[in-house]
Amino acid sequence: MKQWKIINYVRGLEPHGIEEMVYNPKFVSENIWLVKKGIENINSGFDIVYLVWNNEGFKHKELMDSSNSREYITIDSILNGFDNLKIKLSDNGNEKTFEFSKKELGF
Repeated sequence: MKQWKIINYVRGLEPHGIEEMVYNPKFVSENIWLVKKGIENINSGFDIVYLVWNNEGFKHKELMDSSNSREYITIDSILNGFDNLKIKLSDNGNEKTFEFSKKELGF
């Protein structure tokens, strides 16, 4: 999959700001990526991290949104098991873990 297709998909997702930056997708598994979008407004900015997958068209799930904390989100780890995914994200030390079965995503 071409990265620009994934980036363009995420660019089209709400919310939008005065300036937006979609970072290079992080490969999770075949046809599954983690993508961070930075959004800047007049006085502040925030990040959103999406799990994006392509299974007969792009789909996504918003994992973390720092619009309340106004902190940068970091991707701490991605564990790709045979049947499941485990993703750890944090903003300002607040760590969150997300687990998905690949079956949930249609794989």
